[in-house]
Amino acid sequence: RTQVAFVSNSVGYASSSDLRVHFGLGEETKASLEIHWPYGTVQELKDVSSDQRLQIEEPKPPLPDKRHP
Repeated sequence: RTQVAFVSNSVGYASSSDLRVHFGLGEETKASLEIHWPYGTVQELKDVSSDQRLQIEEPKPPLPDKRHP
């Protein structure tokens, strides 16, 4: 089963949003996560145990290639 959530830290001028996301797994004890970050990186976490809170941070974006001006 696939569940999707979109997270944004701002939805308007001088506003903020809760960055927490909750997914219900029912009787499942493990899940796989696929995270699509704003810079285009896709992060996969496999066999993540249920009943826990994770703090997942976006990896640093790749540095520009300085060999080509």
